[in-house]
Formats: sequence, structure tokens, C-alpha cells
Amino acid sequence: MTTLLHAYLRAAALPNPNPTAPPGSEVVTTLLGWVMWLMLTACVAGFITGAGMTAVGNLSERPHVAVRGKSSMLWSVAGAVLIAIGYLVVSTAYRSSR
Repeated sequence: MTTLLHAYLRAAALPNPNPTAPPGSEVVTTLLGWVMWLMLTACVAGFITGAGMTAVGNLSERPHVAVRGKSSMLWSVAGAVLIAIGYLVVSTAYRSSR
């Protein structure tokens, strides 16, 4: 049964439609651009805030504040990297499917 199905699928010409954006999709693209910009801005703000927390924690002898600042800096960088990787993966997959 599966051999017959495989033979049929090989013989049948499966259509490969070209992806086209529907009318009005520019709004969605603009919205995604704004969201990406906001998230990257939040990552930069988190990094700067974490650097300030690290400085204040070290200067005022509050090690828990310094540790939170360092953690904030690391998570901000990780978030920015994930945003960039997510964009690259999706755009590469889209280009390879065309």
C-alpha cells in the first residue's frame, strides 16, 4: 500500500505556488518592524540598567544588587541574540522555500 502511494506521489506533479503577500500586508510588516525595534530597545535598556546596577552594587557593598545587574546584562544580550537569530532563521527558511 505504501509503495503504491509513494509511486503515485512521485508520478503526480505537486504544485509549488509562489508565495505572495495579500493586500494590506504592508501594515503587518510595519507592525512587526516596530515590535522588533521595541524589543531590541528593551534589550539595550536592560543592559544599561544592569550595568548601572552592577556599579551601584559594587560601590555600595550590596553584592546581591551587583549579581542582579550582571544577570540582567547577560539576559539582555541573550534576548538580543535570540531576536536576531529568530529573524535570520525565518528569513532564510522563507528564501529557501521560494
